Amino acid sequence: MGAYDVQNQAISAIPVIPSNTINIPAPGIKSSGSVSAGLGIPNMTDGVTGTFLTDGVQKGDIIYNTTATTIAIIMEVTSETVLVLDTAIMTVGATYEIYNGNQDNSTGLLLYVGTTGDISVTTTQNNTVTLVNIGNASFIPLSVRRVNTLGTTASNIIALL
Repeated sequence: MGAYDVQNQAISAIPVIPSNTINIPAPGIKSSGSVSAGLGIPNMTDGVTGTFLTDGVQKGDIIYNTTATTIAIIMEVTSETVLVLDTAIMTVGATYEIYNGNQDNSTGLLLYVGTTGDISVTTTQNNTVTLVNIGNASFIPLSVRRVNTLGTTASNIIALL
């Protein structure tokens, strides 16, 4: 075992946006940019850097609005520059990141909690549990698929794969 042995170590990470319905997406950004149109409707347009088809974006992928810290599921990719979302989370000028979806519960992730609080999680075995009073800079060795909005007061949560 050398100094750079990474066995049993996380190899990828993603910031967590809690949701009561959307699982944590698989780490690894597929596409990113900013919205040029789409205020108040579930459609959004990135007419500047949008390459959704080329980037392999597809129905079921997850989009983060990194400006407002909100999350939605991509329902349709209509062109290189236009997406239809399940919820209207985008506004003109908002920045976004798109990740592979994890709605089939195939990827379990461990958590790092940056700022103290409670965390309500749904495990890969579909159990929902609230972990109470998690301290700053804590690792949670539990395979989770979702951090729920309701019951979560901790912040700066990172999912590790």
